[in-house]
Amino acid sequence: MMANGYNYVIEEFPIWVDKSEVAKECFNPKGFPKRLKLCFFDIPNINDMSPESDEYIQELASSDNLELFNLTINHIIINNAWN
Repeated sequence: MMANGYNYVIEEFPIWVDKSEVAKECFNPKGFPKRLKLCFFDIPNINDMSPESDEYIQELASSDNLELFNLTINHIIINNAWN
């Protein structure tokens, strides 16, 4: 998935999982010529189309704060919701 000119992968993991386990699950480290940056966002239920994730999207949609749409995490969440 693309957001702000970067490729992203969204994956769900148990809380407190080690970053190295996430990297092994998502990427083959030998297959990348450059370093990867892992970012973790702890947003419960954001990926499961639950009432909680719908509420997050509705709050974005009804907000007058347009700066929220400049945040990369919101680009990723919106792209994923309508993928």
